Amino acid sequence: MSKAEEVHKTEFVKSLSKGYETQKVLWLEGKAPDQHNPEPLKIEGTITAPSIFVEKRKTTIDPLTAHALVSVFDGTIKLVVNEKDTVMKCTVEGKIKESKRFLELGINNPEKSLEPIKLSQKFRLLRTLFKKASDHSTLVSALRNLEVNVTATVNERDDLRGNLKSAVDVTVKTSIPETFTLNIPLFEGQEPQEIEVFIFFEVKGTGIMCYLESIDAADLMEEIKTHLISQEVDKIIDHVTVMFH
Repeated sequence: MSKAEEVHKTEFVKSLSKGYETQKVLWLEGKAPDQHNPEPLKIEGTITAPSIFVEKRKTTIDPLTAHALVSVFDGTIKLVVNEKDTVMKCTVEGKIKESKRFLELGINNPEKSLEPIKLSQKFRLLRTLFKKASDHSTLVSALRNLEVNVTATVNERDDLRGNLKSAVDVTVKTSIPETFTLNIPLFEGQEPQEIEVFIFFEVKGTGIMCYLESIDAADLMEEIKTHLISQEVDKIIDHVTVMFH
């Protein structure tokens, strides 16, 4: 404490004591704690989360201190309100998320292949995804009864110069249709879409693996993503500064 501060303190105490024979004064010194937000508001949700937040609180949002970063490629919108206020700052992140059912089936994901019997088990309880119950039962039964015959190695030849040639005959007997139709949500919170799905087989050792591919799904997902981002930006552009990156 400086000398000037000591004099000020003494005079202040004397002013409190005037008119009293005895007066006890407790003087506390220190710095008030910095104002802060112990639990900053951060919300994560589907792509509609930012626009829902803005709609409910638009009367309290200052467009000069709020912005949204938008990525069409990533399918994301990040809304920041009260951007310079450490206490009242809010962040709301919306993301276009592939539906859990779509991800579970591994469609268009070649790294997620399954043995026919396991794919059959996965589809067995998903009859509601099929337009016809008969299509569902046919696919489940065909996957369960898939026959794979691997013969012994034939035509093996070694020319004694490090070159070895051999062949393995693999025969797959199946009544599985080349394609089938699913009615499935592609993104969380969106209506189901009808897509054509191809089923492919890959031989691994003496067994076989299945994986699913859908050109319909790939095309629709790009179209829906672009539409959803544009739709959500239109809902908030009058209330916050929108920037694409």
